[in-house]
Amino acid sequence: MSTLKLTATGGGGGTVSLKAPAATTSNAALELTLPVDDGTSGQYLKTDGSGVLSFATVSSGLTQWDSSWAATTSGTEHIITGIPATATHVRILADGMKFQGDNHAMRFTLGYGDGSSSSYQESGYNLTGGHLYASGQGVEGVVTTYIRANGLNDLDFDRYHLIDLYKLNTSNKWTIRYTAHYWNNESSGSMGNNLYWTYGHVTLGGTLYKVKAGATTFSAGAFKLQAWY
Repeated sequence: MSTLKLTATGGGGGTVSLKAPAATTSNAALELTLPVDDGTSGQYLKTDGSGVLSFATVSSGLTQWDSSWAATTSGTEHIITGIPATATHVRILADGMKFQGDNHAMRFTLGYGDGSSSSYQESGYNLTGGHLYASGQGVEGVVTTYIRANGLNDLDFDRYHLIDLYKLNTSNKWTIRYTAHYWNNESSGSMGNNLYWTYGHVTLGGTLYKVKAGATTFSAGAFKLQAWY
């Protein structure tokens, strides 16, 4: 029998038929097991690849999560937490950052683990960078122990930072895209408007859990975390 024909219930006319294909793959004898219930509205019928059928909900795509802005006005470190363990894209924003002291490069170090145990990845960053300013452009020096974009020794600069991290696979390898804009509307020429960037990748020792932002001493600014999972 190649067709199973069912007669309409309730005394109405017509039939509903289930028809087998002209041939199965490799002429296999297929057996399909129906679901244990009728599912809910909007669900679809899926297979486990072994002939067992069930109803499932259509995925709505990635979920976005946003933290509130966290002000930073003192100290040499700011720890950013709340990253979902299943995140595949993480974004960190830093608004209006100001530092005290010399060597104003912002440093970001990725941390891995969970709430009970975590560590910082302090090696293995594969990065390249550059900068653009009013009078030219150049290649920026990078390190392998953290993420940075070199800064300027000018306390009047407002700094705006954006880091995008994208997970490549299940082995905790992440690509890094970091941009920093240093702006001082009281300065002119090459010192008034500067753009720095650092791109690359790193393989973490575990699940991305936190990010440490470091500077000489923070005096103003705020951080925000966004994640997609």
